[in-house]
Amino acid sequence: MHKIKNSLEILAISTLLANPAIAQKPFELVDGDKEHIEYSALIYSGIEQTLHQLGYNNSETIAALATLGVGAIKEGVYDGLLGKGTASGSDMKMNVIGVGLGYLANKAFNWLIKREKKRTKHLNYLTKY
Repeated sequence: MHKIKNSLEILAISTLLANPAIAQKPFELVDGDKEHIEYSALIYSGIEQTLHQLGYNNSETIAALATLGVGAIKEGVYDGLLGKGTASGSDMKMNVIGVGLGYLANKAFNWLIKREKKRTKHLNYLTKY
């Protein structure tokens, strides 16, 4: 597994180095990208925290798949079939970024909660005696 991970990292780096247009082009958000990122992060966070509180062990995976499913349905049905917008692969990329940000935000939030619980437990123990 370690060899596969190293191979993928080498492939990614060599792809960037071989194509200077990719490496030099700045990442630009166009109209609507921020909304896709924000909504995806919020949907992911809500689903993941709910499943986590209900005791699901794989809440992160379920939340990611559900969020990307919502994004795909929105792009395919609402934008594509109903013609209410423009179906775009770029929008799905922004949804993936939003899921990543939601994941990181939840990890940080859960870490802070655990840290605060430990600190409170320690303070309660000290003040008890």
